[in-house]
Amino acid sequence: IGSGPGYFSIEVAKRIPDGFLVLFDIQYEMLKKVSMKLERERIKNAIAVQGNAIILPFNIGVFDMVFLVTVLGEVEDPNICLHSINKVLRVGGILSITEMEGDPDALSQDEINQLVVNNGFVFLEKYPSFKGFTVNYKKISQCSG
Repeated sequence: IGSGPGYFSIEVAKRIPDGFLVLFDIQYEMLKKVSMKLERERIKNAIAVQGNAIILPFNIGVFDMVFLVTVLGEVEDPNICLHSINKVLRVGGILSITEMEGDPDALSQDEINQLVVNNGFVFLEKYPSFKGFTVNYKKISQCSG
């Protein structure tokens, strides 16, 4: 979610040759850029979809993993976004959130933990990096509603 112009997308698609990557962003211009990159690299296991992270336009439980890189603090309501992610992620699926130092919309790990745990996930692992961190969570229950 929040693929932007596809900074990570080509590498992710290459690393999941038997999987399929859905690049999701609210901005058409960003999706156009990433679509051109996919075409140029001849990536066939990815598609770009436009929409709002508050209401994800996908069926219940269709994704094995959802990841957001410097995105959660930018959505209009992170709690509703996480509820929507819970719906489209299968039970046992992974939610991965990366935040970077210096991003004015960055959330702390404590803020993320509180939001995520309240939406049917449990903490799995943390990977600190030079200027930020990635935290992974496992979906343990389906949110109601």
